[in-house]
Amino acid sequence: MIKIIVADDHAVVRTGLCRILGAEKDMEVVGEAGNGREAIDLCRKTKPDVVVMDYDMPEIDGLEATRQIAAFDRDIKILVLTMYDREDIAMRFLKAGAIGFLPKNITFEELPFAVRKVASGSVYLTASSSCKKDVSTSKKDVSLSELDKKELMGLLSEREFQVLIRLARGNRIKEIADELNIGYNTVKTYRYRIMEKLELKTAYELVRFAFRMGLLEEN
Repeated sequence: MIKIIVADDHAVVRTGLCRILGAEKDMEVVGEAGNGREAIDLCRKTKPDVVVMDYDMPEIDGLEATRQIAAFDRDIKILVLTMYDREDIAMRFLKAGAIGFLPKNITFEELPFAVRKVASGSVYLTASSSCKKDVSTSKKDVSLSELDKKELMGLLSEREFQVLIRLARGNRIKEIADELNIGYNTVKTYRYRIMEKLELKTAYELVRFAFRMGLLEEN
């Protein structure tokens, strides 16, 4: 059974989300929060598997609540559900510790699916409409999605592949340098080469690419 906390400052939205998730046989809503502070307190008390987190909330917003929850319990998976369908906000949440990001215009069916994915430890991202237009439907995106891991390794050196995985996980450059025992500027050089070889422009595109390839689920 997946234990869930729903955090949203609008009672009507909260109720709707709880009904959708509570109707699933493998899910149980163990708490509701109307602001970030309540979400943090509930996480400490109930130890949920997943928090469905809104962004704009009083007292403490969803981003700061995500940071604090991730800091004291990395086993709690955070799925952001927000009206802000923007790449930069998605990246902030990923860096703060969330592993899922959804805009509120998703279908009813997608929410339970996303909860199951993040509960299993997998990253789940729904790109913004602008990203879908600029990235997902482009020729380069189609060709990249057809690559298997063997072909990917043909594009990247072993060290570039190691750096790619860590960048996609949200590790900082200094953390990567320390873990791989290489220089800070060397990691930056690898990052530049990876982005160039894979024809990626932003960190968000890199995360989405790694997710589509299954790299974040298995590493």
